[in-house]
Amino acid sequence: MEITKHLRFEFDEDSRILHLRGTRFVGITTEERLTAVMEAIRAEMRRHSGSGRMYMIIDVTNLVIPPELSQSYGRLAADIYTAYAFPNGVARFGHQITRLAVRRGYMDFMEDDPHIFGTRAEAEAYIRSLIVRRQAKKESSATPEVTPEYSSND
Repeated sequence: MEITKHLRFEFDEDSRILHLRGTRFVGITTEERLTAVMEAIRAEMRRHSGSGRMYMIIDVTNLVIPPELSQSYGRLAADIYTAYAFPNGVARFGHQITRLAVRRGYMDFMEDDPHIFGTRAEAEAYIRSLIVRRQAKKESSATPEVTPEYSSND
């Protein structure tokens, strides 16, 4: 569908962050257009999922979803992000109408905070904090505990 030609994806392999933005105004005004955009997101996430889950930062400045499509968005987003993203690993920023539609639909289906921010810097800071927490958790679980039986003081 023509609407997807204005979507730009960039994937950072090191941080596992997939960035999405519209290169120009993309009016996601019908169920068909919404489905086309969400399937493009699914395909891009699937393409990078070979080495595991990822984070996603979406600039909704040029991606406009009206409130009447919020429930459809929430249903599609829940399916896609549950399959490919780290828990709570999707952040959005930008256009206010889309932020409201996303919040409403996301909370209906995911029953969770949709992580919507006013600026790109805020969205990136949130995702980076998740990365730091995940890495710290991995490092702490990789560190073996010293038990009394194996203590070097024996």
